[in-house]
Amino acid sequence: MNYIDVLFIVNLIFISIYNITLYKDIRNNYGEAINNLVLFVVVSVTFFIETVFLIILFKLIYALIGNF
Repeated sequence: MNYIDVLFIVNLIFISIYNITLYKDIRNNYGEAINNLVLFVVVSVTFFIETVFLIILFKLIYALIGNF
């Protein structure tokens, strides 16, 4: 495992922490006005999109610097 892999895992952890905070923030602002399933779908879709962008970014980094 090289430093790029460690950076990827750290960024994935940061994205997870952000999504947990996003869930709590939406829950605090909207309370019972938003359905739990809708909130779960919103946070899950956000996590999926961020993860895909992170994977694309790190594939570009691997292509630019190589896997050394």
